[in-house]
Amino acid sequence: MIQDETDEKRIIDHFHQICRVLAAMNNHASAWAPPSAFTRHAFDVPGYVGEQPFWGRFWDIPPLTRGQRDVLSRARAEIRETLNGYGKRRGTYSMIHADLHAHNILIDPSGNLQAFDFDDAGFGWHQYDLAVVLFGLEDLPYFDAITDALVDGYRSIRPFSDEALSLLPLFLLIRRLVLISWQWERPELGRRNGLEAYIEDACNRADAFSI
Repeated sequence: MIQDETDEKRIIDHFHQICRVLAAMNNHASAWAPPSAFTRHAFDVPGYVGEQPFWGRFWDIPPLTRGQRDVLSRARAEIRETLNGYGKRRGTYSMIHADLHAHNILIDPSGNLQAFDFDDAGFGWHQYDLAVVLFGLEDLPYFDAITDALVDGYRSIRPFSDEALSLLPLFLLIRRLVLISWQWERPELGRRNGLEAYIEDACNRADAFSI
């Protein structure tokens, strides 16, 4: 799996290839006409920050302090306003994988990358797919090189405007925030012990965020 890789250059090369694969999937999804009876959940404004979002109400879980609730509620409002203004554009909204992190990518014996685990797939913005790939890597010293490789790989297969790219930091924040409630609502995974620190970090990043 890709998370077992340790060589910096190979990691950067892998991210270039990952986003070529991702862009090809987005190409296919954008050209696909769903059957009339086809239904699937959506990672749209209601799916992220509505009253019953897909991964839960990250701004309203029990362990939050009043200050954290305020920060996350402001972030929720900013996400809603920005994405409503951006809209569901044909070039950046279709079926997406929605969970293409390193644990869901295999490297085959010839060095090619294979995506799997499509159970979260639904309708959403392509920037969210890119954000999932990048999430958790922001503090690496070569994060900018990874991001450049990711964007270059994606653009080698599919158009991706500077306007679309400008929203990538917002979708990274969205990924971070929705995982608050995702972790809280799954105590069987044993992740609540680290949730307090995760929430504090997420709130600090949300408070400092601006589009």
